[in-house]
Amino acid sequence: MHTEKVATGLLAPYLAVSPDGQRVVFFTQAAQTRPEALDVAQAQRYLLSFALPWPSWRDLPALGQQVGPEPYRAAWHPAGNQIAFYNDIGFYLADLATGQICEVDLGPHVDGKRWTFHVQWSPNGRYLAALTTVGDPPVHFSDLTLIDTNTGERRYLDLGLQYLYAIAWAPNGHDLLVVAEKGANDSGLVLHGLYVVNAATGDARQMLADHQFVGTGAWGVAWSPTGQAIALACPVVTPKEHLMTEGRLCIISVEVRR
Repeated sequence: MHTEKVATGLLAPYLAVSPDGQRVVFFTQAAQTRPEALDVAQAQRYLLSFALPWPSWRDLPALGQQVGPEPYRAAWHPAGNQIAFYNDIGFYLADLATGQICEVDLGPHVDGKRWTFHVQWSPNGRYLAALTTVGDPPVHFSDLTLIDTNTGERRYLDLGLQYLYAIAWAPNGHDLLVVAEKGANDSGLVLHGLYVVNAATGDARQMLADHQFVGTGAWGVAWSPTGQAIALACPVVTPKEHLMTEGRLCIISVEVRR
């Protein structure tokens, strides 16, 4: 197997691959506000034509923060023509054809400016799902913000739960799986719940409410391309010591409308 070093001095280990698998976007320490792309087929690197905002430390208190900013992360639009860039001080959409960027307003919060640490586009490119919070890490809550890019409508998911950990879109483009902390069992073990959210209405329903999922959100979830199965972690944890004794992968059969 042949390996080749294509970039050094990365600002962070966050990479974003284009939907066609031909380009990778990343940031280096030499240009922390200028995204760089690697053309995989040509093995060529190039800077994108725009720079992202990077406030000074004097601006942080107005954003509800004292430290930062964190390195940017990125999420490609399914069509490959836009990229969402985000960190703890801003959320921006970049048009690759024009080089223009615009800020996405995630909405107000009483404790400061809302920011996102994880973003996923719906498969049809209509909706943006963002896990949002405020303040400096470690944060005291995380919730879900849904943005309809066709209408500009912004919707907040209120499950009455403090922490949301992982999200995964169904192939139909309007159902979203959310993993959230839903309390603890009798031995004090923190439990996670699975919720399916309709992006158009914000309605949510819990799946397998009687099952005690533990640690699921920390490992992420995935929806199969057919929409008929969900894969997630379901480790075995001792009830008293709260130690994971066996890692397991669970496959859940589901049925969603198209």
